Amino acid sequence: MDTVHHIEDILRRELELYKQVCNLEEKKGEAIISRDGSLLEMLSHEQEAILTAILDLESERSTFLDAYRKEKKLDDLSREITLRDITCALNEDRANRIYQLGVDLKSLLYKIQALAETNEKLARDHIEVFTLLLKEIKGRLSLRTGYNKEAVENCAIENPLVINRTA
Repeated sequence: MDTVHHIEDILRRELELYKQVCNLEEKKGEAIISRDGSLLEMLSHEQEAILTAILDLESERSTFLDAYRKEKKLDDLSREITLRDITCALNEDRANRIYQLGVDLKSLLYKIQALAETNEKLARDHIEVFTLLLKEIKGRLSLRTGYNKEAVENCAIENPLVINRTA
């Protein structure tokens, strides 16, 4: 199997893993909306495992890019090798396949980034709402202390919770 075939295979596997990340990011948004912290935690752990696998693939791809650089005698190239550099040396069909993988990967990464930003905003909004609710509850709590005739401290919390008192 030649170096370019390995790079193409890695891109294909990365695309599949990033599709899983995207799916998990969508589910995380649903978990945030439904306030399901345990589901959110589970999805985050799954996503972390997939991202670790992607890092491994990135390392593998880097190794094959270095091999490609040596094969094509591109040692004088001062920058990283891009997909465009690789596709220029290929036949049209293979170049189009690899180019399309790159386009699909890039668009998926933008989608994941947008989902992650949306989820971050959702989480912040929920935190703000809960903070406001807690402040409201704390504002309604008061501690009344004093001593009775036997010099024993009385302690009572008024309005311990926001409860419908007619229920």
